[in-house]
Amino acid sequence: MSSEAKAAKHQVLVERLSGIFERLYQGKTLDKSWLCETYAITPRTAYRDIARIAHLVDEIAPGKYRLAAALQPGLSYSQLSEFARLTDVAKLFPDADGKKLREALNHRETLLIKGNTTRNNSTVEGLLHDLKQAIARHQLVGFTYKNKARLAQPYKLINQSGLWYLAACEAERMKAFELAKIQRLLVYPQTFEVDAVRLEAINEGNGIWFGERTTVVLEATPKAAGYLQRRALFPHQQITHTHPNGGVTLSTSVTNPQLLFRWVRYWLPEIRIVSPVDWQEKFASELQQHAAQLTPA
Repeated sequence: MSSEAKAAKHQVLVERLSGIFERLYQGKTLDKSWLCETYAITPRTAYRDIARIAHLVDEIAPGKYRLAAALQPGLSYSQLSEFARLTDVAKLFPDADGKKLREALNHRETLLIKGNTTRNNSTVEGLLHDLKQAIARHQLVGFTYKNKARLAQPYKLINQSGLWYLAACEAERMKAFELAKIQRLLVYPQTFEVDAVRLEAINEGNGIWFGERTTVVLEATPKAAGYLQRRALFPHQQITHTHPNGGVTLSTSVTNPQLLFRWVRYWLPEIRIVSPVDWQEKFASELQQHAAQLTPA
């Protein structure tokens, strides 16, 4: 074999091994079938490749391998990407796949991200552990909350603005219980059947607010419209009309008027409630009461 042919053969091997290590460091499984399909090689060649790296992998099933536990990074690419989605920070980056996120970590001196701060949740560590197990096993839980004994079906743990809540069904109603206020938790051996509709409503909802939704129409000035067009500030937000002056009309749906009032107060006078009219009137009345309380006697 000529030196040129040998060099080409070694180059192909190097490229193949690079692909193998990239797959392993992504936390994925390596097997003969993948090697043969990806690189158009024979099973015999695939076996030789696996033999070359045998000291670097663990066999997790017959013919299936992963990077040895001692060599695995703190988080694989796929795990890092999944963690970013779980903590709702994936949208901070234009492309939040695991490889790009690790590149961001490698150049963190060039980045500064200021987000919502969170409470020190070390005090609820035990509750989080016990409730995660109860949710996974569909077990009933009992606890004291606001000086009242509760019996509930736990569905999900939700972190809203840095605080942990338990989304649970009590007396056929979905409710959110702040973990810091839960006392004397008991996990019962009795199980319950998960309601798929309730679970879907939690996963597709807006945090800890449960119940029947009301559609609300809002109007925003051109100043606020720019923010609304860049990202949704309200749950289930839809911009329905753009005005000649640059302002917008939008709709949202909420379960609790006070939650909406809190958002609108923050944006005054740039956003106002158009309908329902009774919500508009209630909001104006509450504003007048607040103003009267702040006015010196």
